[in-house]
Amino acid sequence: MKKIVITIFISVTLLFLFQIATGYLISKDTKLKTTRITKSILDATVLIHGACESEWTIDPDYVEKVTGQKAYNLAEAYSNFAENYLALYLYLKHQKKPNYLILQVAPQELNRLIPDMLNSYRYANFVDDSVVYEILKKFDSHYAFYSNIPYLRFSYYNNFILQKNLWGLYLSLTNKSNNILENGFKAPTESDTLKDFSRLNLKIDKHEWDFEQEQYLRKIIEYCKKENIKIILYKLPVYQKHYNDNPFLKEYTFKINEIAKEYLIPYFTFDTSAITYNYHNYYAVNHFTRQGVTKFNKMLFNTINDSIFKK
Repeated sequence: MKKIVITIFISVTLLFLFQIATGYLISKDTKLKTTRITKSILDATVLIHGACESEWTIDPDYVEKVTGQKAYNLAEAYSNFAENYLALYLYLKHQKKPNYLILQVAPQELNRLIPDMLNSYRYANFVDDSVVYEILKKFDSHYAFYSNIPYLRFSYYNNFILQKNLWGLYLSLTNKSNNILENGFKAPTESDTLKDFSRLNLKIDKHEWDFEQEQYLRKIIEYCKKENIKIILYKLPVYQKHYNDNPFLKEYTFKINEIAKEYLIPYFTFDTSAITYNYHNYYAVNHFTRQGVTKFNKMLFNTINDSIFKK
């Protein structure tokens, strides 16, 4: 019996040590946005936020060039509004408060039948924060439960964590910094070009408004108002034929616009702009090529600069 108790004690102790070591190594990898926003000084006055469309489109360097405002792109691929809220919470907890939040709000993000999951592994280093834990528990209850067991907060999604763990070890041993995502923007590559035209003609027959994600959109807006951050909503325009073939996009855009009116905040859309008719601007229905990114940054921030920043 004594040997069993000693074995359990040693095992639990080792797991705790592995947890501490893994957390430390991950905290060295500033390519991870959750690490960068908690370990770096960003001093952004304009914060870009949203899902992959925003992360792969909005260039903070262009924002600074046009508006004179220092910007950071906080958006994360495949994230929903609950995760956007969580990332914003962590950002405001560790960084100077920005003057503006520019949030991507697209109709497809509020279609319950094509949701983005909460990427719990991104927050493995922050499970002990009560706000983080409550959202993890709500959207990934199994992960939240097992994260209370030593080391399982990291090993539960091991295929995502291991690579980051090893990269953190490399950075720690070589004393090198990682500035790959210094401003948070992931620009399209030369390979991000249209190879299959059917990717621009995707028909979505079923749709259902996601009231839960709507509540988190409202939480983000109310959080910004409470913190006296001016919030601006925008929508990346999808390829025109896709827009016309999916009537729910117009219906949902109208609903989002009503929410914006309720809170007296701007919502910029460009659904019928020239950019949407040229398929060379897209490599998927809602993702721009390099030339599309350049055109949309100019379109969006010239509009924001003229109608908001210069007033």
